Amino acid sequence: MAELTTRRQHLAKRMYGKGGLSIRCSCGKYTPVAGTVRQQEDAHRAHRVAMGERIKERALSPLEKARDRIAELEAENAALVKALGLNESAA
Repeated sequence: MAELTTRRQHLAKRMYGKGGLSIRCSCGKYTPVAGTVRQQEDAHRAHRVAMGERIKERALSPLEKARDRIAELEAENAALVKALGLNESAA
């Protein structure tokens, strides 16, 4: 069963060194992961949830929002091309 903890027990400590950023948890039970800042933040969020803390979902970055929108528009465009019977190579 997950431990019930308070928010203050799981504050992220950001440490910068030659290898870049390393996120550590103030509880001492978190094992840091190697990776991008976003990957480290996601791993720490998962640790906080595993320890019983309720947290908000991570907000998408502007780049992630743009990529999602591009995928939506490409799918919409493909559906329109198919519905109209157009050949994409001729467009």
